[in-house]
Amino acid sequence: MDTETIATRNTVASQMRRLTHLGRPSIDITLKDHPGSYIQSYTTLDQITGEVVLTGNQQDSRFDRLEITLEGYSKTFVDKLTPTAFGARSEAQHIFLRMRQPIDESMLPRPRIIESGRMYRFPLTFVVPNQLLPAACGHECESEQVRESHLRLPPSLGDANVSGTGGVLLDDFAPDMTKVVYVIRARLIRSSDGNDDEGQQQETKKEIVVCESTRKIRIVPAVPEDPPLQVDEDDQDGGGGEYVLRQRKDLKKGLFKGKLGSLIMEGAQPKSIHLPVLSSSEESGRGGTGGGTTSGGTLANITVRFDPAKDNHNSSEDENEDQNSLILPRLETLTTRLRIITIEEEEE
Repeated sequence: MDTETIATRNTVASQMRRLTHLGRPSIDITLKDHPGSYIQSYTTLDQITGEVVLTGNQQDSRFDRLEITLEGYSKTFVDKLTPTAFGARSEAQHIFLRMRQPIDESMLPRPRIIESGRMYRFPLTFVVPNQLLPAACGHECESEQVRESHLRLPPSLGDANVSGTGGVLLDDFAPDMTKVVYVIRARLIRSSDGNDDEGQQQETKKEIVVCESTRKIRIVPAVPEDPPLQVDEDDQDGGGGEYVLRQRKDLKKGLFKGKLGSLIMEGAQPKSIHLPVLSSSEESGRGGTGGGTTSGGTLANITVRFDPAKDNHNSSEDENEDQNSLILPRLETLTTRLRIITIEEEEE
């Protein structure tokens, strides 16, 4: 088969798909107070209101039911670095939230046909839940506290289209292989006539999606403040653990001289960072384009102490050196660094 024949077949198939989609109804999801092209942000117990607009296109379309859902799902992938599968990856997706919008049957057309050129409007209302159902965490947990943390609503993560505040997109520091997405999905579903493509009768009817549309939203849930972390005593003095609250550094007088003293830096766990969520009007008043979160902060107090070395010498020269060692060394530079960690786990 030559290249020209393959190109012709691809063109015909593309035209057939385009004609098929032209005959389908279109679905538009609009949200109340939505800031133009940017993503609307919500938090726990916020009400999401809007409407779904169905518009008939060039021909009538039969359907059986309309579904409007609020869904949350997570996606991840792991690259396979083995010599036999270089460049391949394993992907997984998990739907942890699915809320359905009740639809009044009287609002649906009778018969169930979307007429060409006609518009149908259906209101939608969802409330962001404060936690997931127990079915979302079906695996074994070491304690009820771990299970409760797994049932917390995860925030939107890893999607550059919904990261940031107002009309400014920011980096949420999520790894490339981790993503948490929330969408409002609307679709028209039609049941098949019970026959397969060859006209043979089937035991069960299949459901066919006539048309579908999704709208991404950003959810930043409110969570209770956890108690302070329990840091092992071995990590208090630079034991190499993940959290280090105390670090000790010995200072010398010179390359071949004795010990000058010890510089000790110690701190306490800072308070959690609270992100206040603003309404659309408040965010617009700040120059933004819609609902979002303002920046928050916290304060970490660090104590620096110098302990001079105690040498048991009696000479006057040594006494002078001991007197000099009691003077705190001059602090020339002080640098800070913020580390952001996202923990992921792979199960076979």
